[in-house]
Amino acid sequence: MSILERIREYIADCPYLTDSCIYIDFLDDKLYGYMLEGVPVSEVVRRYADGGSIRRYEFVFGARLPYGTEQTALNHQFYQQFSEWLEEQMEKGKLPDLGKGKIPHSIKALSHGYLLDGDGNCARYQIQCELEYYQD
Repeated sequence: MSILERIREYIADCPYLTDSCIYIDFLDDKLYGYMLEGVPVSEVVRRYADGGSIRRYEFVFGARLPYGTEQTALNHQFYQQFSEWLEEQMEKGKLPDLGKGKIPHSIKALSHGYLLDGDGNCARYQIQCELEYYQD
């Protein structure tokens, strides 16, 4: 199972999601659809002499949400709650299971939720996040 699939399983437990269906690299036109996609960054943060390394996996969590004057504030509130949920989970030590040889250290939002594109009554919002872990 890929790291992104493991992040998807982890995020599916977020109580602020309307629907737990989270796609990878795909976001359909349905309202309250969610998606994850990896962000191209240098993966290795630090290498150790024993062969282990600290690594990061950056990703975007996007959603198709209603769009309009009053709805916009609610969309920003959703992403603020999502960011706070990630922080709370990390403080509790609840991090994604990455499988053998990978030990998660942190998961956090790197940006606030922002509008990527809007059309009519729906828009795509997203937030950039990072998972940092130790790999044997």
